[in-house]
Amino acid sequence: MKRTIAFLCTALCMVQISLADVFVSDYMSVTKGKQVRTSVKEGVYYLISGIDQANVEQYLYDNGGQVKGTAQLPTNDASTSSYVWTLASSGQGWVISNVGTGKSMRLGSSNGSAIKMDSSAQVNTIHFSSDGYLTILNSNGQAIDMTANGNNPTTWSGTTTPNGSRRLKIYE
Repeated sequence: MKRTIAFLCTALCMVQISLADVFVSDYMSVTKGKQVRTSVKEGVYYLISGIDQANVEQYLYDNGGQVKGTAQLPTNDASTSSYVWTLASSGQGWVISNVGTGKSMRLGSSNGSAIKMDSSAQVNTIHFSSDGYLTILNSNGQAIDMTANGNNPTTWSGTTTPNGSRRLKIYE
């Protein structure tokens, strides 16, 4: 009986290790999945991108305390998790957190403010348009704006309708 239990434990432990390895290898290679066009949910890993004024898609990531954008996703890089986001429902909106750092996205309160990462949560609203774009607004009505080249997104007065450099996409 003891050998059977030991064998089962060994087999189960090997299965757990195997699943963990798959998760890590999937996690280290970020790829753009299916675009989410109508609503978001908790417990899902997301990529968030924005369209800059040159009409180039830029992927958002946590650059050590500030949100930045880049047109290229990393491959097999230690910084890969800084491109991955989760959403938590909170009251009438969503807290957007970075998987790599565990910090939350914090939109500024005035035009041109940097988008910071912080340990305190900020609740934002997410609004989808019929063409699949979305906008993220804070309680001051500031939206994520991808600016001229998208590398340094800021906040700008926004509406619930995505437009111009305030058009974002989210991928599962």
